[in-house]
Formats: sequence, structure tokens, C-alpha cells
Amino acid sequence: MLKAVWQQYLPQKPTFTERDVPPGSQVGKVFIVTGTNKGIGYELAKMLYFTGATIYLTVTPGPASPTTLKTLYLDLAHLTTIEASTATFAAQEIRFDILWNNAGIGGKPKGTTTKQNL
Repeated sequence: MLKAVWQQYLPQKPTFTERDVPPGSQVGKVFIVTGTNKGIGYELAKMLYFTGATIYLTVTPGPASPTTLKTLYLDLAHLTTIEASTATFAAQEIRFDILWNNAGIGGKPKGTTTKQNL
């Protein structure tokens, strides 16, 4: 237990960084990165930006949603947003290469369900 706590304060050197993805290395690839409002998804989107890929950011609609970028509005706690996001994407792209599933609905009380009661 103490080892796990200690590693949080003094983490090991990362094994994968933005230096491992050279600029221009993903030209022609189409990414969808979920959960880009903050945290890991946000940092991944920043990392991929310089690779030349087309990157779709999925965000939960709200005040933290970016307004200057093209985004796909997707709320995994409200399943009807999936169909709308898919239609938006399909209208703009003919290919799809990589889906980085990062979104989650953590921090919800036990027993919380989606809007569809799932």
C-alpha cells in the first residue's frame, strides 16, 4: 500500500511521450478521441495535434466545451447523443482509423443510470 502511495508522489519516468509521435507522422489518419473536456483525453488531443492527423474531439455539452474547435457532442450518460455524433461524423468523413476511448462517467453515486435508465 505504501509503495503505491509513494509512486504517486515520485512517479517513474514516462514510457510514452509526445516525442514518440513525430510531427507529421499521422497525416491522412482520422482519430476520434473521447473525453477531451479535461484530463487524459485533453492531453492526448494536444499531443496528436502536431501529427497531421484529422482529430475529432468528443466533449460533453456544457460550459467547458470548446467553441472554436470542431467537436462531436457526446454524453455517454445520455445514449441518444451517440446517434447524433455518428451522423455528424459520417457526414464529414469517409474513413475512420483510430478510436481512443477515454470518456467515462466516473464520480457518480452508486446506482446512477443513463437518461435511458440503463
